[in-house]
Amino acid sequence: AYRTARLFMNKMPRLVCAAFDECNVSTKLVSPKYNLCSSLDELKAYALYYMRESPSTTLLSGGTVFLNAESIEAIICDQDMDVDEHTMFNVLSTWVKQDEDNVDTGKTLVSNINLSFIKTDYLKNVVKKCGFVDLSDVEVALKEIEEMLANQSPDEKEHVLVEGAGKDEVNGIYVRMEEDIGLGGEEVMFIKEAKEDEYCPDYGLY
Repeated sequence: AYRTARLFMNKMPRLVCAAFDECNVSTKLVSPKYNLCSSLDELKAYALYYMRESPSTTLLSGGTVFLNAESIEAIICDQDMDVDEHTMFNVLSTWVKQDEDNVDTGKTLVSNINLSFIKTDYLKNVVKKCGFVDLSDVEVALKEIEEMLANQSPDEKEHVLVEGAGKDEVNGIYVRMEEDIGLGGEEVMFIKEAKEDEYCPDYGLY
């Protein structure tokens, strides 16, 4: 049965989430004296490892629909999950949107996600409107990002915030180029890329 379950999960990765959830529930119902417990623990460990290594093909490919509140909590709080804060928020947001009853759980679990590690545009346009994150928490995160950018030395900065430029399309976050081709030894260049639906040129900051 264990091998069969693994074969199904490998063919349909989103079923990994279903297996993890079922194992979570079953281990509490089955008496420890039965050998089934060790098999459930082994299958649960495999499912968790699979989700940690490939959240995009499991959790973000329809897998969250199989998770109850306890299972999503285990995933959001898992420190070994191979995702950044942006992706972890997407996982939680996808689960919350499945059912109105999930909102309260979402409000509790979002405290495990460091919002200041999410890009400002996404915080303003998505996180702020999601319905389960307090607006004050978003404002705090935006303030922390602004302070981090202000306190970095030019050599350390990966991002630069431009405000009050006179043109809205110039304002925003600029990302440092990985290779400063053609620049002097002490010069760096930051690029603000145009969004997909914009036809304006990329802006550069030296």
